Amino acid sequence: MDVVSKLLTKLNEGKAAGLDNIPNKLLKMADNIVAPLITQMFTKSISTGVFPTEWKLARVSPIFKKGKRDDPNNYRPISVIPTVAKIFEKIIYDQLCEYLNDNNLLNHWQSSFRSLQYTYCVDRSHK
Repeated sequence: MDVVSKLLTKLNEGKAAGLDNIPNKLLKMADNIVAPLITQMFTKSISTGVFPTEWKLARVSPIFKKGKRDDPNNYRPISVIPTVAKIFEKIIYDQLCEYLNDNNLLNHWQSSFRSLQYTYCVDRSHK
């Protein structure tokens, strides 16, 4: 629950809500109430191996890059998933990275599919 609560308090209130229409501001303001419930949902998801379908759905918006506005190739898609799904993914990612590093399961030269903060996960001081 502490991890969920910490992530909730760090939410950017200006970010768009996902299809669940739950604003980050509300989650942030009610973190002490919703953190235990969200933690229970995460625990249930992990124990059952079921990732809720609703967390997989995204609001996709075209964002203009450059060039002619009437050319569809000049737009890139932005997908907004529910904040709760983002928090869950962050927690799983962090736990998986920690497990892989603590058990020396990654070559320290491995950098593909790893963010810069985890490029040198063996020496965790680079986080």
